[in-house]
Amino acid sequence: MLADVLQHKTDPEDEEKNKIISQIKSNALGLYAGTKEIIWSLSRESDNLNEVLMTIRQTGVELFSDTNVQFEFTGLSGMEPGAKIPPGHNRNIIMIFKELLSNSMRHAQATKVTIACRRETRGTVGIYFTDDGVGFDKEQLAGNGLSNIKRRADKIGGHIIINSGKYQGASCSLIFSILSN
Repeated sequence: MLADVLQHKTDPEDEEKNKIISQIKSNALGLYAGTKEIIWSLSRESDNLNEVLMTIRQTGVELFSDTNVQFEFTGLSGMEPGAKIPPGHNRNIIMIFKELLSNSMRHAQATKVTIACRRETRGTVGIYFTDDGVGFDKEQLAGNGLSNIKRRADKIGGHIIINSGKYQGASCSLIFSILSN
């Protein structure tokens, strides 16, 4: 709010100062959102599967909002309203899909990104990510992204499959257990 006040008091012609003020506002909003997410992940409601899925959807909507990438999230309405996940799983699930969305945004040159979720066998849920980007060769990647994704899936006892090929886009499926109602 103070950044808005400062921006109103700054000469609109002073591009350098206005750019710095905009960056301060952006950083403050990012810090607020991150703090809100941490607090949410520690709250007792964080075992609600639908809240986890809505967080993933909101992350994608925000990430691709001012881009040429079409983002689609499906399957939320088909989830059981009271479905619960084991404590601590929420953060790992969210971080897996944040990594996938971020990689798609930064590296894939995709025009369409989709996430679909659905109930699998009794007691399991699947979340499926795809993009139509340039793809990648898993053997030639030099980052920690894929290993972090696999490590997080292991932490929740999930089954993860990541597929990609040069100029073939990328896909990832995560299947994990939910608690019985």
